Amino acid sequence: MVAVNSHAERDRLDALKSYEILDSEAEEEFDDFTALASEICGAPISLISLVDANRQWFKSKVGLEVNELPRDVAFCAHAIQGDELLEVPDAFEDHRFRENPLVTGDPNIRFYAGAPLVTPEGYRLGSLCVIDRVPRELNPSQREALARLGRQVVTLLELRRKRKELASAYVSLRELEAKRDGLVHMVVHDLRSPLQVIIGNLELTSGQPLTEEDRPCIDAAMKATTMLHSMVDNLLDVSRLESGSMPLRRTPVSLQDLVEEVVGLLAGAKKNRSIVLEAEEPIRTVNGDRSLLLRVIHNLLSNAVKFTDAEEGKIEIRFADQEGEIRLSITDNGPGVSKQCAELVFDKFFQMSGDEARAHSSGLGLAFCKLAIEAHGGRIGVRSPEAGGACFHLELPITDGAAPC
Repeated sequence: MVAVNSHAERDRLDALKSYEILDSEAEEEFDDFTALASEICGAPISLISLVDANRQWFKSKVGLEVNELPRDVAFCAHAIQGDELLEVPDAFEDHRFRENPLVTGDPNIRFYAGAPLVTPEGYRLGSLCVIDRVPRELNPSQREALARLGRQVVTLLELRRKRKELASAYVSLRELEAKRDGLVHMVVHDLRSPLQVIIGNLELTSGQPLTEEDRPCIDAAMKATTMLHSMVDNLLDVSRLESGSMPLRRTPVSLQDLVEEVVGLLAGAKKNRSIVLEAEEPIRTVNGDRSLLLRVIHNLLSNAVKFTDAEEGKIEIRFADQEGEIRLSITDNGPGVSKQCAELVFDKFFQMSGDEARAHSSGLGLAFCKLAIEAHGGRIGVRSPEAGGACFHLELPITDGAAPC
């Protein structure tokens, strides 16, 4: 048996185990290499051999029936002692192998050539070898081809390991996401109840006779608590949309009807701001969840109303039926959104600064809008027109075969 350095051998075996390939099922990608090696070298036997502590195990084999052999008779145990191809023209003439049972008996090895499988870290895991039952030698091109194939086997081993690592990381990520979602649901549930109690009590209080000093305090508390309750709902919905656990109740929906409904809801808030609605006829329906789409439009339009000038504020709403999609754009004449912020404004908890912070809300509301539209197979974005302001736009697929609204 070949003598090995115990410390170096432990490191080598650890490297081999890290690939999680020993005793794995046959894989076509590896079988292609043994078939090519056998064909190129004109050898009846070809193996991808991995040398474990006490055996050599064959990940792929051509011309041999067994899956493994004892390490103390393995030619490959000698091949992994160096980085260069090991070639044995006639085993009967080589003192290392002349009494080997694989030479004196089945499979009657006389010729062997093995390219060591060397990892990027320098560990020799085994070899890609070819075997014949008659004495012979490889020509230079065959030796070069066998060495090249051996390096590609190592590349395949690396890709296989990375694929398994990515799969494991994906599973871990999904487990973390499940724990996160569970925590979010628990926190939201625990926050909702006391918030509803506070809102209820504030509503009762606001209905009672109040002094001029008390009224602003109660109104501010009511406004802040209602906003916090909305944020809690958005947090839950964003988490559910991200995890795919929010079912979409799809029906044919008219976006134009939703916009008109939201404009009516915001009638008291828009004051002197003008809202102009333009639609190319006919506007078709989308197949979507009416409640979610209504919330998206309410979020976008209420932002536009809230953050444009009360006296000169102007909001333009346009529909366009284009290439199988409906495009809805909401343009205001506020301070606008910079290109840098436009790329981040739909991220969770992103906060603007300066005029932009006053111009458009950010955080969970726009993150919810993005996730809800993408769940419908659509797109959402924002840009600042040359004339100023901001234009939020979304595209949704038109319902197949739907009649015009």
